[in-house]
Amino acid sequence: MAGVSHISDRDFFGEWDVSSASWKITGRINYAYSRALSRVEDLVKLGDYSDAKEELLKYYRTRSSIPRADFDGAPIRELITLNYQDVYSFTEAYITKFTVDNTDSYKEYKIDLGIPRHSVFLISSFNKTADMVCLGSRESEYSPALEVIRRDGTIVTLSPSRDTYIRGYDETADYSKENYGKSAELYVKDSMHVASNGRYKPFSSKSRRAYVAFDGSKIPADAAKMYLKLQAKLVPDEDRDKVTDTAHDIHVFSAYNQSWAEYEGEKSAFAPMTWANYRLAHYSWNGIPGGFDWVRPDNCPSEYITYNTRFYGHTAIAMEGVRTGNKAYLDRAIELVLDFIADTNGRIETENVPPRRDIESADRCCKIPGIFAAFLDHDGFTADAMTDILKWLSEEMVYLYNGAGILYEGATAIPTENNYAETNRGLWHVKGMQGVCTYFPEFAARDEWKRLANERLDAVGRVLINKDGCYEEATFGYAAAMVGYFLSIYKFLLHSGDPIPAWFNDRLRNFLYYLMYNSYPSHQPPFLGEGSSSSTVGALRQYLRLTDDPELRYAATDGAEGIKPSKTAAYFDRLKTASCRTGWSNTDSMIFMTAKNGGNHNHKDSLMLTFFAGDKELLTDTGMTSYDGLHPHFKWQRHATRSHNTVEIDGKPQRGTNFLYNSNPAQPNGEASLNLTSGEMIDRIEAWTDATEGFRHYRDVSYLKSLNIILVSDMIRPFGGNTSLHTYTQNWHTYAQRPSHPEINDETKTGRTNYESGSNLFITQLAPEGVTLSLEEGYSALSTEPTKYFCFTKEGACDTAFHTLILPFWDEKETAVTVFPIDLGVSSATAYAAEIVLPQKDGSSCKVIYYNSFEDTPVRRAFGSLETDAAGAIVILDPSDNVICKAVYGGTMLRLNGKEIV
Repeated sequence: MAGVSHISDRDFFGEWDVSSASWKITGRINYAYSRALSRVEDLVKLGDYSDAKEELLKYYRTRSSIPRADFDGAPIRELITLNYQDVYSFTEAYITKFTVDNTDSYKEYKIDLGIPRHSVFLISSFNKTADMVCLGSRESEYSPALEVIRRDGTIVTLSPSRDTYIRGYDETADYSKENYGKSAELYVKDSMHVASNGRYKPFSSKSRRAYVAFDGSKIPADAAKMYLKLQAKLVPDEDRDKVTDTAHDIHVFSAYNQSWAEYEGEKSAFAPMTWANYRLAHYSWNGIPGGFDWVRPDNCPSEYITYNTRFYGHTAIAMEGVRTGNKAYLDRAIELVLDFIADTNGRIETENVPPRRDIESADRCCKIPGIFAAFLDHDGFTADAMTDILKWLSEEMVYLYNGAGILYEGATAIPTENNYAETNRGLWHVKGMQGVCTYFPEFAARDEWKRLANERLDAVGRVLINKDGCYEEATFGYAAAMVGYFLSIYKFLLHSGDPIPAWFNDRLRNFLYYLMYNSYPSHQPPFLGEGSSSSTVGALRQYLRLTDDPELRYAATDGAEGIKPSKTAAYFDRLKTASCRTGWSNTDSMIFMTAKNGGNHNHKDSLMLTFFAGDKELLTDTGMTSYDGLHPHFKWQRHATRSHNTVEIDGKPQRGTNFLYNSNPAQPNGEASLNLTSGEMIDRIEAWTDATEGFRHYRDVSYLKSLNIILVSDMIRPFGGNTSLHTYTQNWHTYAQRPSHPEINDETKTGRTNYESGSNLFITQLAPEGVTLSLEEGYSALSTEPTKYFCFTKEGACDTAFHTLILPFWDEKETAVTVFPIDLGVSSATAYAAEIVLPQKDGSSCKVIYYNSFEDTPVRRAFGSLETDAAGAIVILDPSDNVICKAVYGGTMLRLNGKEIV
């Protein structure tokens, strides 16, 4: 495939007027860039564009003045399988395939799933076939099964908790709303339909897909390997008499739709599974004339087309060709690039975004230098194909240069009113522009593109990363990736011989410190807003290849190299985050808290608190399962405050913002404050937020590092003399990647987890009067099943408070906590004090005397044998009542038995 560009050779190369000895049409190549381009120029002046293309290809293949571009990022390996076969998916994890033979009766197939990761499976076909596959369902004697092999070799066999199949629709018939959850058979078939407008659709009323779900909580923690066992046979479609196919290849995915009801009327929070009720995350164009048309099919996730036009698959397939030396992969990668150009002219129409969608154009510009470099070493890469790619690339750059219709006011470095330019989106643009300017300097407009790219880098970089290293967006999901972007730009600047901006190195180093301080001992940052990176180690190591930093090296190597960081607590003002840890080994513990209201990628989570201890994140955020607004988890995770470890008021979400304009430092939907006081044995965070309209929520967190416990005092104050009765829910979510088996005791107001191994969580109310405790249903990005979370509920007509103790435990004895409240003669929303007796691992016990005041001006107050004028005070006593730690916050004195100890 060649000659697919809408740009003519004359417009691209230029047209020479012999009579005037001047350019009648100025092309897009700067022939003066290199003497090696003079032969190309001569041929163009003669009007010989065919030979000019050949000479230009020779030029690129022999050019040595610029290093060859590397591939952008690691390959998404499943796309090698999928895109190679003209199948396109949106983050629906492909697992494997198996072949169903033509047999008269059911035959068992044992499918190797590899390392246990999944429990909800989608079974699909990629080929447009005459017949279909019939699988036995759990309602039959041919039920599926999940065979789990434990590390000791023993086998656990699970039966499905749900299974069903779905069926499609077209202009002749519609089965999309039919539910087959009680069927004894599950059917799988791929087909296509030609609509009345002549457009091919990659499904029809004959299309069928099967879903099989198992209870993930029943998969043993020590599972080492899994097999999916299915009974299957080929059967004719309903309008056929007999099977004509000899065999069918069937493919297994981890389903995009993990949460669904099996049938209508089932007691479930979710709709019954039908084709229409849920998003379909992959389609096959295998066998459709012309292949994928780069247009979003019906009922796909909202990000489907944007994901599939970022050249992830093109890159993966090209990388596989280089890795294996198999030229067929490079041929396929070339075909995909040219097919995209031919079908779209680079213009992707999507919902509510400009044509060509700016991020996708930027990402393609990031990826094409590495892809192009791989093509140059392939003898199947023709001069026509090269020219089509260069024509398209010049158009992409013009689009980005002109602001992509959304980020900038035309060809300027000044962001448009919405300021998306000052997010990861803006840096995406800069990276794409810088990469093209570096590896394709022959473009005539390169110097002007480069000038603007440098200006935008300066504008975006200084805002996206604050002076203290704090990342601007209210998420860790993009932060580690942005390190890679900055390092790529650094490499581009070096390769092109451009100077590194003066601010660049210090800002990048501080950014890495931000990630280091806010990453757990497992190296994973907490879920915040719309997600978290899986690990920050990769970002740290990328940076350390550029320049050494002993503290970052210590964090990246778990202390094997470098110097231990000097701090164990850190605060970042712009994002209003604080992290406190017991130390820097991988066995230490850490808490994280944020008071941020709004920001790009924000959730309604101000004053959320997370906690890592032992081997897991005992208190966690629920994360973000999908960006798609119709995903079953979306509204709850993104728009509900109860999906975070904070207080929800009257069942309403915090205001937050859908986007916080960075040019306006004021937060338009609620102020917030967070202050950190760090000590050797105790760290304290004092914060408040106005994120819920009409209320101020105060949260004081005392982290007793020597005991590894957390004391949380929440107080909610209605504004304006509001004396109506309000309902407050204090919510606590626990790690969901392993079954937590939570249990509660509403009488004692205690909750606990029961993980099979490692650390567990104990939580209780220190002032239980008026509090009820329940286990509520939630949805985690880490779980295929609904989760349970602890919900403490209290009603109040004025200031209302919760005082909470949180501790990790490994032994049941550690949960035998005794609380002795100290009467202060005031409401616990004014001030609270208690003596807490904590069992220790060695069989002894220690005491914590805890005092917290929410008064604007704390009064001098006695509690037990102590007296203080502070907003907060903590004294830790050993078994002999000797003081081993004391601290006051917001005051001047602390007395014990009349003697001043602070």
